[in-house]
Amino acid sequence: MNETDTEAGIELVAVAVAVGQARRFVTHTLRAWGLQEMTDTAALIVSELVTNAVRATGTSEPPGHALAESALVEVQLHVRNGSLLLEVRDRSSTQPAMPRVVDDGAEEGRGLILVEAMSAGWGVRRERAGGKVVYAELAVASSRETAATPVELSEKVQEVGHLAGEALLARLLETAKKRPMPG
Repeated sequence: MNETDTEAGIELVAVAVAVGQARRFVTHTLRAWGLQEMTDTAALIVSELVTNAVRATGTSEPPGHALAESALVEVQLHVRNGSLLLEVRDRSSTQPAMPRVVDDGAEEGRGLILVEAMSAGWGVRRERAGGKVVYAELAVASSRETAATPVELSEKVQEVGHLAGEALLARLLETAKKRPMPG
């Protein structure tokens, strides 16, 4: 990775498909930067943050509709001082709250718990022009041994009891079977 490859961003219409688009953007960008070991963790965190941003500012209108065009989320990636900073900006001033207790039967409410468990830290800052940025930080792995493996990610998802994670767990475990073990 060279010094000019340390920042990248994308603006997306705040609709459900933005989550998948954000994941693909993160995966493509980190691979281009030579940080492929971080793609699974970073893509999962960005998925959670974009899902929250879409819920906070999104619309049910399809892309191209005037109302949909005013509801945008932005994903920014920055590599600085040995850290990968993942930022998701939206136009809502509503601050996300970490749930104190999540009902076992609830289908949502675990996203920020997952972000906290998988990142070195996360937070929220208000934007002067309105809206907010929710961010998470990951340490840039200097070697394969320090990067999270899909099996480790799977274990973290299980720790926070993420119901929607069942399909993700299957995908992560399948990826782990295909990835050579460090050695």
